[in-house]
Amino acid sequence: MRDGMYDKIQKTLLEIEEDKKIRILYAAESGSRGWGFPSIDSDYHCRFIYVNKQDFYLAINSGKDSIEFVVDSIYDIKGWDLKKVLKELNQSNPAILEWLQSPVVYMERDDFRSCLLELFASYFDEKAALCYYRDIAVNKLEEIKKHPEERIKRYCHVLRALLAAEYIMKFHSMPPMTFDQLYENASIKEGVQEEIEKLIELKKQCSDWYKVPTNHLVVDFFEEFLTGCNHYISGMKHKIKQNDEATNQFFRTWIKAGAVR
Repeated sequence: MRDGMYDKIQKTLLEIEEDKKIRILYAAESGSRGWGFPSIDSDYHCRFIYVNKQDFYLAINSGKDSIEFVVDSIYDIKGWDLKKVLKELNQSNPAILEWLQSPVVYMERDDFRSCLLELFASYFDEKAALCYYRDIAVNKLEEIKKHPEERIKRYCHVLRALLAAEYIMKFHSMPPMTFDQLYENASIKEGVQEEIEKLIELKKQCSDWYKVPTNHLVVDFFEEFLTGCNHYISGMKHKIKQNDEATNQFFRTWIKAGAVR
């Protein structure tokens, strides 16, 4: 995605750096544009990781560790301080992993992304990640079941979350961000697959607000998958927490390398 919006978002990020006196280490697109299957009118959702001045981290009282900049109805920009990111990494938060795997990168300092991905891999908790994607699927599926018609976007959110869960169960590793990579490793029954592919094509051609009648075949498939996923999770244990020294060292390195003087 190299268009007018790409340049506009980059310009806004530079303005945020100047205004907030921070240094952005990494910024990328999240959501459906990062997943690789946007609708014709999908919004832009930029997420970034930043560091403050070094004095910020030496204060007794912690300062604000996030920045939110809602530009307009088309795009929003949100950032997390590096310390907050690393705390979430210790909990194996897959949202951060998705940011780091985005194919649409607005800013990156040196080899920050590859270094953080390497660190994340050592903290990856299969059960925590599975629960994360399972919960997304459950919540979005409940929305579908409440109404006789629902936005096609909801179906795609459930599907992507379930494909990510399936990837974790198959390969015991971090799932890729893009939908195509997840879909090529999916195991979907032939009749259901045809219905799902119709929904995917509609998603690409229609507005984010386009609604479809309840597709009971697809909903039944979702529920069947969730039953199996819950059974799989019930037999798992969380990964034993690691010593924080690697995370602490990463933090020290990057606040020295990236912090605004």
